[in-house]
Amino acid sequence: MTKRTQILLVCISLVIALVLLSIWRWNSSSSYGTGGFNSTNWNERYKIDSKDPNGLYLFFQLIKLKNPNQKIVVISNEYQYDSILKRSENATFLMIADTIGLTDDESTLLKKRLLKGSSLFLSASKFSSNLLDTFGFDGREKFAFEKKIKLNFESKSASFYSVFQQDTIYDEWTGIYKPSTSSEYQFDPLIRFQSLTALLRIQLPKSVVILHTLPRTLVNYQSKNKNAFEYNNFLLNQLPKNQTIYYVEFARVKNEGESYDDAPTAENSLLTLILENRVLLNAMMMVFLTAILFIIFRTRRRKTIVPIIPTQPNTTKAFAETVASIYLSKQHPLSILTIQKKNFFDTVLRYYYIDLYRSQDDFALQMLSEKTNYNIAELKHLIDCLKVEKEVSNDFVSKTAKLQHKFYKHCGIIVPEEEKWKLQFEVSRNIWFTFLVFVTGFILFSAGLNLLVKSNGAGVILWILGTFILIFGTIRLIRPHIAIHPKEIKYYSTFGFSKSIPFSDIRKIEIVDNSIDIYTNLKTFHFAKMDTMKIDIAQLKGFIHLNKLYDNR
Repeated sequence: MTKRTQILLVCISLVIALVLLSIWRWNSSSSYGTGGFNSTNWNERYKIDSKDPNGLYLFFQLIKLKNPNQKIVVISNEYQYDSILKRSENATFLMIADTIGLTDDESTLLKKRLLKGSSLFLSASKFSSNLLDTFGFDGREKFAFEKKIKLNFESKSASFYSVFQQDTIYDEWTGIYKPSTSSEYQFDPLIRFQSLTALLRIQLPKSVVILHTLPRTLVNYQSKNKNAFEYNNFLLNQLPKNQTIYYVEFARVKNEGESYDDAPTAENSLLTLILENRVLLNAMMMVFLTAILFIIFRTRRRKTIVPIIPTQPNTTKAFAETVASIYLSKQHPLSILTIQKKNFFDTVLRYYYIDLYRSQDDFALQMLSEKTNYNIAELKHLIDCLKVEKEVSNDFVSKTAKLQHKFYKHCGIIVPEEEKWKLQFEVSRNIWFTFLVFVTGFILFSAGLNLLVKSNGAGVILWILGTFILIFGTIRLIRPHIAIHPKEIKYYSTFGFSKSIPFSDIRKIEIVDNSIDIYTNLKTFHFAKMDTMKIDIAQLKGFIHLNKLYDNR
């Protein structure tokens, strides 16, 4: 497979992965649009941004639609409530719940604010007595036990149904029976049903209080009905416009079975929070992809570069034959010593750029000793032996050659045969295919988690499958294809299991068009060249030439 083909396959794989991610994200995010959100959570009630059946998302969207510039602030605790009520600006306070409760001090502080010009919209089935006493209200709460009720307003009517988990049931519809007539404030019943008041307007000197006894008519599943939507619009018309709205959320007394925000429930888990928030979901995906890229690029191999040495003729044998012919022609050991001297001086000049032909003083030898870390005394002794011009014996020439080879071995110019096998490196698998495996595993793993949060059984299969694919990608990343060790070659299967081949059993190694073949005395091992990094194949070629493994041994 050519490099261009590999790049093309990787690009196509990334495009497919991005398309799958986009489809999954679109399916996930489309469920949060108006009309497309499906929820089975009927316990969470009256939350300002909740799209659950009993949430208030559509009601507050209507407020924003009527007055786009109107500011809405949620008061979530008594400290914030106390701070806001002490301000001088006029505002509208909203309290919506099945049961509303405030302390005496909180009710008194609210009344002072209302008398200065702020308004209040109070929608609840039950009110704390101190809150009603604030306005001198002594009406009694009554209820009608019905499946549905019909409310008339402005020559229009709207029907509301008592629904729980998509079943219509009988339930209590609360109203006020005989509101007070002895209070100093004016009471105007606006909507009635079955001799009960559902909407009461209390006129204060500078503001108004709207008392509403049917909070369930404001929730999402009711507001989807056109007539109910118009009913909610009628309620909002009773409030002053262009005032900041404060939703007093902490005054809501939660019902039995309704979870608090800080409770560690399955429906309000951290994973659910991430998957339901587009920004957090994008951040989680970026973290996963960054982690994958970090793992891949952090695990770059750090090993000795193996030079590619082309096959060469046996120069040692040719050199020996040349020296032997010179010796036989002249029949004098001094001629051999002269060749040794010329060879040594040429080698030093080629490797260390020190010309011993022109300068053989202490400075030149000291510089050569520092460059090679060779003992200065032994180096001077070698130079003195090479400079001898008198008659020498064959034994002297042999000892000088040993001193010369000792210097070469110390400097690494001559590498002993047994040391060539000490080189270690790894031939790794194709990193691009491993990256594709990681991306696929991440997509399946994330999709499985998303389905599990939504209680979809298919999420178990996708989550387990994605986990196994990520494990498989990790094994491919950690385990190499082939590992070269001083005494053996290890090769690894697809799932990371290793086997060893001793060097003594290896006859030759060949790299052909589609595979890497290792021939031993018993069998031949084949490895896919396509699944091997190109740079590591070049390393392996250098290793083969360095250790002469290209011919049968």
